[in-house]
Amino acid sequence: MYRERFGVGQKVDASHLGSMMWLAGMRDGIALLAGQEPQRQHRSQSNSVLWNSYECKDGKWIAFSMSQGDRYWPPFCKGLDRLDLIEDPRFDSIETRRDNKVELIKILDDIFMTRTREEWGKAMDAAGDTIWENIQSTLDLPDDPQVIANNYLVDFDHPTLGPTKWHQLPLTYSETPLSTRKMAPTLGENTETILTEMLDYTWDDIAELQDEGVIL
Repeated sequence: MYRERFGVGQKVDASHLGSMMWLAGMRDGIALLAGQEPQRQHRSQSNSVLWNSYECKDGKWIAFSMSQGDRYWPPFCKGLDRLDLIEDPRFDSIETRRDNKVELIKILDDIFMTRTREEWGKAMDAAGDTIWENIQSTLDLPDDPQVIANNYLVDFDHPTLGPTKWHQLPLTYSETPLSTRKMAPTLGENTETILTEMLDYTWDDIAELQDEGVIL
């Protein structure tokens, strides 16, 4: 758009640091205004059970980010198959859930340990109006739908390690698709080729260098 309007382009620069700072902008902004480091809070002390994470039966974690407590509490309980919690006087409002958060989080922890993360995800989707996501580990990445769709990991048959998965560059180009063609050379892999083909060393020269420990 800038080029169309003014006839020249602009350099677009982005960094991991800047992106992460922007994502943490609300927390960091409050800390900078107050002049105090943000305090870490254990999940058991979260003021909202609908903005928290829970461990499932298979040891994997699921996270919820639902700020409108009265809106999301009924479908959340439906997904849990615990409709009794909706009208429970200890938990039937934002205020009562906050006041009884320790007790409620303990109840929810026990509930989530009865099914796997995949089962809970399906249950929450079936319940309707819920906002949740898997808490990924590195080993979850190869099966992540977005990682697969964007080709962020590629299969590569390494000459030494065998079948492996490698990160693709995070940038894509519509007309020049990226590909992983070969790995970086191992230590000393191309030494003989460079010495003989580019520097005109003889094999006797190479043998002498090897004997002296100059090259591998």
